[in-house]
Amino acid sequence: MSQPTNYKEKRLEEQIQWHSKKARQNKLKFRLYQIIILIGAAIIPIINVASIGDFQTRIVSSIIGAIIVVITGLTQLEKYQENWILYRTNSELLKKEKYFFENNVGDYSNPNDLEKNKLLVERVEAIVSAETSKYFTIHQPAKVQQQQEQQQGRQN
Repeated sequence: MSQPTNYKEKRLEEQIQWHSKKARQNKLKFRLYQIIILIGAAIIPIINVASIGDFQTRIVSSIIGAIIVVITGLTQLEKYQENWILYRTNSELLKKEKYFFENNVGDYSNPNDLEKNKLLVERVEAIVSAETSKYFTIHQPAKVQQQQEQQQGRQN
């Protein structure tokens, strides 16, 4: 009986904590960068109509515009919003499996502990595996993704 408990405490709990932490980090980065973009974009017109010297206005506006471009590119490259949603979804799916398992709900209502534990391992590993696949799909370059979609279209 220690083996399933070990799996639940080690693998499942670690995965829940890891996904929750990554979801929080990506949410924070996404929101912070979006706030910077919004403030920067709102400041540019104010600077342009302010009575600052013409050359200084262009320099400040250009710097803020460049910051907006860099941050926008970074958020698109790193896909913080998509990661946040993916990690949060998986964290919640893993928690659900844990609670169902602990409370003998649904497919875990089988009184046979061996089958119940086996089902937990299978489902948790399927969730983790599917998340990894989704992550790589989200992060693959657009050109590779288009080529894969075209190949799938030809097969159908």
